[in-house]
Amino acid sequence: MSESRHVSSEEVRIGFYQRLLALCGMLLVGTSYKLWLPQTDYPQVPIFDALCDAPPTIDYVLAGGVVGSLLAWLLIPRRAAVLAAWSVAACLAASCMLDQHRFQPWTYQLIFAAIILATCEAKLALRLMRWIVISIYVYSALSKLNVPFTTDEGQMFLDVPLGWFGAKEAVGETARQIATLLFPLGELTVGMLLAIPKTRKIGVVLAAIMHASLMLVVGPLGLNHWPGVLLWNVCFLLQAPLLFWPTAASRAEEKEETPVKTRLSEQRWVGMCAAAFVLLFPLLEPFGIADAWPGWALYASHVSRADLYIEPGAAELLPEKLQPFLVKTDWGGVRLDASQWSLHALNVPIYPDDRFQTGVALAFARRYGIGLFCTLAVQDPADRLRGERTETRYQGPIQMEEATKRYWLNAQPRDRLAR
Repeated sequence: MSESRHVSSEEVRIGFYQRLLALCGMLLVGTSYKLWLPQTDYPQVPIFDALCDAPPTIDYVLAGGVVGSLLAWLLIPRRAAVLAAWSVAACLAASCMLDQHRFQPWTYQLIFAAIILATCEAKLALRLMRWIVISIYVYSALSKLNVPFTTDEGQMFLDVPLGWFGAKEAVGETARQIATLLFPLGELTVGMLLAIPKTRKIGVVLAAIMHASLMLVVGPLGLNHWPGVLLWNVCFLLQAPLLFWPTAASRAEEKEETPVKTRLSEQRWVGMCAAAFVLLFPLLEPFGIADAWPGWALYASHVSRADLYIEPGAAELLPEKLQPFLVKTDWGGVRLDASQWSLHALNVPIYPDDRFQTGVALAFARRYGIGLFCTLAVQDPADRLRGERTETRYQGPIQMEEATKRYWLNAQPRDRLAR
């Protein structure tokens, strides 16, 4: 009888977790619906150049598949939801192939969580998802323990609570840089506490405090980021107790190692391989092999980037709707703020990688016929100790085309969006 209660507890946890992921996924897709459709408000950059000519019908089919799969995953009991889980993973992954921008952090988490829940019994799925969540906290923290964060993104975060108390000018520069490290150190502490069974209760409480505080900082009272940031933080706030809060049954689980014989046990290696990839792939982010978001470098400042600079005369002729995203530089040129453009056009942050941003710049120059008046500035990841970057500039359409050849994956935009 004790074994029955033990298995039931794990199934209940994973069942609720499945529904939490499905519900949050539907809300996140809903708040960013334009991203998943064949829109022309913002350039799309496929992962492979062979997909640049993909017809828009495919986007519609996959968008419908994403919504339908998430709805089925939400409503169908876990034991019967294997097909729905696989459909969630497949539709999201295929849709991301058509546009790297869709590969948001929560999309990445959803794809692999769906695979794990589809292939692993409850006990194993629970353990794997715990380690993945822990890794997100740890990798995210490590990506911010560097000089670029203390002088860039960290300062933006710090200004919010200091502004609440009118203390922006009262704190010196050195103290400010040290204070910014509280953000990643908090993440790292949460990850470490959740990794140790005896300290998980403290970890869950601290995670709740951290995510609630972060929602204040990035919410309407602070930086006023897009709704998806708040939704993903709500998901993390709820998943912490769901996955980690100790119960009598979970304590018994630590003492018992009785594998559950189910049909899914034969497929568990698929889920284990998927989890291993998620856990190990971020190790390649510091070497420039893994992109920032798949490497869980969230709100990191050291990441590579690409900026498009436009001669003032050409910038003045661009459509009125784009003028708010054209920023005058100190030396008289105009820079396209592709990040703000992304937030306003699609309600999502820009994909933080120079490859994708090069494709965005190229599409912009092509669409408005201003390539001869543009310069593409591609910046490599910043040195984590000194904050210095190497920048390469490409002048005019021919050189900008050459810039796309420096990447392993595709940097060319979908043709219909570049016209």
